Amino acid sequence: MAARLTKRAKVIALDSVDERNIDVFRSYSHYQGIEIVRASSSSLIVPVDAACVMVQSPNVAGVIEDMTAIAAAAHASGALAVASVNPMSLGMFKSPGECDVDIATGEGQPLGVPLGFGGPYVGLFTCKDALKRQLPGRIVGKTTDTNGETGYVLTLQTREQHIRRERATSNICTSTQLIALMVAAYLATLGKQGLRETAELCYQKAHYAASQIDALDGYSLASEGTFFNEFVISCREPVQSTLDALLEHKIIGGADASERVANGIVFALTEQNTRAEIDRLVAALDEIGSAS
Repeated sequence: MAARLTKRAKVIALDSVDERNIDVFRSYSHYQGIEIVRASSSSLIVPVDAACVMVQSPNVAGVIEDMTAIAAAAHASGALAVASVNPMSLGMFKSPGECDVDIATGEGQPLGVPLGFGGPYVGLFTCKDALKRQLPGRIVGKTTDTNGETGYVLTLQTREQHIRRERATSNICTSTQLIALMVAAYLATLGKQGLRETAELCYQKAHYAASQIDALDGYSLASEGTFFNEFVISCREPVQSTLDALLEHKIIGGADASERVANGIVFALTEQNTRAEIDRLVAALDEIGSAS
């Protein structure tokens, strides 16, 4: 979408974007001639031939990115700012729109959708109002019928089934209305204040766990900056041996982040985790570290 809007074919992806996201993007972009260039947010220079800058917040280490500064750098070179965000974090932190981001996506699973071994899930996709006609898929508009009753209509249908093929912005769409309905019900039940309180629970539990683990011998907090519900811990022992030892305590550990941090593990906490569970994790890590 960004390449189509800017008529450029280079995407600047920050090195803090999860490599799995980049792998998926490569699959989509390879045969469109779009080039992916990795860059650091700390020394970001956006070339004049860039279509967009891609940022993930929270990033692969769980840290909140300065999307405002990244968007400003992109716009200075005529590029767009594209963000992938955890929607739950927006209960506490600025939204992409508030940071002048042009296009934003997110995974809807945290919004009341249980884990399902890969799906079905629902994705979130939004953009600035001026760009909405370039959105892939469909936009449903609210209207009234001939009797004055509320009705809904497919206002923009830029799909190859409905318009000329060369003008289509999408050609494959998956129906996930049931999961979208779950998200709508969850958000309506929580309300604005409930969403903030849930985000704060994620934040507080993650920071409590991080501080407790950081205080243990043989472990240190490696995430630099403000993090939300994920953080990286550097361990004395190799990652796999630590994760295997946690499994013996019947605890599924975090994700291997050793390619970024020496013996690093990404841990994630949500509102579903109790203090007793967190304390059990800390005690297990302490025992594993003492044994080594």
